[in-house]
Amino acid sequence: MRDIVELSERLVKSSLSRGLSEVEIYAVRTLMKVLTVANDRIFEGAVREDYNIGIRGALGKKVGSVSTNTPAEVEKLVDRLYVSARSSPEDPYWSGFPTDVGGINPVACYDERTANISEEELVSLLSHAAGKLKEPALARGVDRAIIAEGIVASGEMEVFVANSSGVNRVAKCSGVMMWLTLSLKKGDAYSDKTLSYMRRRIDLREIEAVSFREGERALMFFNSSPVGSGKYDVILTPSVAGQILMSALAPAFSALNILEGRSPLRDRIGDKVLNEKISLADDPSIEVAIGSRPFDDEGVATRTKNVVEKGVFKTVLHSYYTSRRMGSEPTGNGLRQRPTSQPTPSFTNLVVRPGKGSLESFIEEVRRGLVIYEVIGSWMSDPTTGQIKATVTHGILVENGKPVKPVKGVVMGGNIYRLLSENLQEVGDDVEVVNHVVTPSIWISNVDIAGH
Repeated sequence: MRDIVELSERLVKSSLSRGLSEVEIYAVRTLMKVLTVANDRIFEGAVREDYNIGIRGALGKKVGSVSTNTPAEVEKLVDRLYVSARSSPEDPYWSGFPTDVGGINPVACYDERTANISEEELVSLLSHAAGKLKEPALARGVDRAIIAEGIVASGEMEVFVANSSGVNRVAKCSGVMMWLTLSLKKGDAYSDKTLSYMRRRIDLREIEAVSFREGERALMFFNSSPVGSGKYDVILTPSVAGQILMSALAPAFSALNILEGRSPLRDRIGDKVLNEKISLADDPSIEVAIGSRPFDDEGVATRTKNVVEKGVFKTVLHSYYTSRRMGSEPTGNGLRQRPTSQPTPSFTNLVVRPGKGSLESFIEEVRRGLVIYEVIGSWMSDPTTGQIKATVTHGILVENGKPVKPVKGVVMGGNIYRLLSENLQEVGDDVEVVNHVVTPSIWISNVDIAGH
């Protein structure tokens, strides 16, 4: 990052002398060791180092942006930035880049071993996880158990944020990502299950436990088929609950979506919007969760905040821009999709406070329902209305507390606010970290299932 720091100082001076009102630099350096696997064969690893630099500049209330992958000649970047700002439409709400970004949130997001793992250690980690994933199936005597495809990557990400108002922040965080698909064959029947693991640090015991559990679950899905359409009780495992919440619910708490009419929670602060059993927080300080960070993508210090307390909407998530528009304090939630993007208010880590019960205890109580282990297409849900749409790829039909048959190819629908209000049965205490969501299992009644 040394070159980036020097570049930013020259960019700021040159941009202001060129006539820009203010300028901001956001840079990300990633250094990752990556292995891939296909049909049980581990391919030669690669080391990937990437720089992504976004520069935004304001000319009055006109804001433009440029990007580069390498520190380039300053004058050329400034010329491009000036042209971009001059040709951009005015933003009547523009009030500048952040000035007061708060103190430091001492988040422990860096792990030396995870950041500096050798290729040999990464191969060993992948082989060990794959072995644990296949172990239950091999013990049951299946005809074939292979890792059909997958990837594992481990390394570090360094973020630099600076602007002409004096903001200057640098943070380094580690990360590990593993995605493996186990494919099984038994006679003429096939089954598969995907292991997904993303953390700030490598925890071998946790990887072993998760791999073995997903391997056991893979044995449940031979001869899966749809069920009939209708209303079912649905038990969402933590991983599926996380996907649904992030797709259908989380964007509604963004101040930008509220301001621009894309959230059903507009003017609802202080109202009960979910069941009293639901409490949600934004917590950037969970050491292992991938969303943990000391500051957001504008350099504003992150902090833990209660977003929903016993069903009542308490806190809007803000970037610096939206906080100025709404006359509020920034909350440290300005996150970018790309280095040149305007930061959008989003959760760092979405936390569902635990209730009581677990996946197993919920199953025992269900008279007729589906336990959902994997879905695809949840991104097709509509957060502007709260409508859910997700296709179940791995589910189990349960009757009178007993598993009846594996299920796939049905679509889960309904409105997230209704499902998490009058239809909510229980929120479990079996909390899991799933990427940047921390959630237990969730039991909902009368869910629309479109089957055959």
